[in-house]
Amino acid sequence: MLLVLVNVIFVLGITAQNEKTETPELIKSKKGYVIQPEVGDFSISADATPFLNYLGNIFNVGGNTAPYFTFSAQNPAMIGGKYIVSENKAYRFAARFGYNNNVDLDGNGIDPDEKDKYKASALRIDLMAGIEKSRTIRNRIRAYYGYEAIVGITPFSGMSEFGGDVTGNLKFVDGSDDTFNRSEYGGNQYSFGGAGLVGVEYFVAPKIALGGEFKLGLSAYYESKRVIEMPNNQDTEYVLGGYGFDLDNAASGSIFISIYF
Repeated sequence: MLLVLVNVIFVLGITAQNEKTETPELIKSKKGYVIQPEVGDFSISADATPFLNYLGNIFNVGGNTAPYFTFSAQNPAMIGGKYIVSENKAYRFAARFGYNNNVDLDGNGIDPDEKDKYKASALRIDLMAGIEKSRTIRNRIRAYYGYEAIVGITPFSGMSEFGGDVTGNLKFVDGSDDTFNRSEYGGNQYSFGGAGLVGVEYFVAPKIALGGEFKLGLSAYYESKRVIEMPNNQDTEYVLGGYGFDLDNAASGSIFISIYF
């Protein structure tokens, strides 16, 4: 399914090359630079929240932290892009990615020379591709609407059978007695669907925009079974998954920044 989406994006890109035309009446700054994107331009966009948080705390006497993105399964980062096909049409694509792989070593309560090992791992991926139509409201303000297809993998998130919250897979290896070993894995959600979207961009500089976007999507999903294993596979439990539909908003970031080139 993911390969199909990649092929769709590739075909759209080839088609776009054949549809390139000139954009009439380009809006320019006082210095003569084109403000809004032109036909044939690409863009790269990312969540602007880290940058806005940095600017908001720039005069904080307690210190400030440089902008950064998280790529964890709980808080995946998203990077998007567009290809401008005509004056008011663009092909869009985006990817959301997050991955965890944490290993902790703790002292063993029975044998202080040995270590207990905890390993937690999780993967989150979403791929999106679609079309948007836009309209210039003012020289620096552009509104748009559109739709896109979405496929994704979301890791299990919930209560561990052995206590505590867990995201993704969990494995425990006792340093002195393997009869206490245990693991949990599975329960991932695989989804496919579509979403309608509306948004607005304000060009703070030529071909650099801050924007906001809202999506409402419907997706079908399959949830795999959750497996809980005890030592030597002697005692294995299964938590059955299932199928379903989900209707929710899929915001791509409350505020984002885009650069066209």
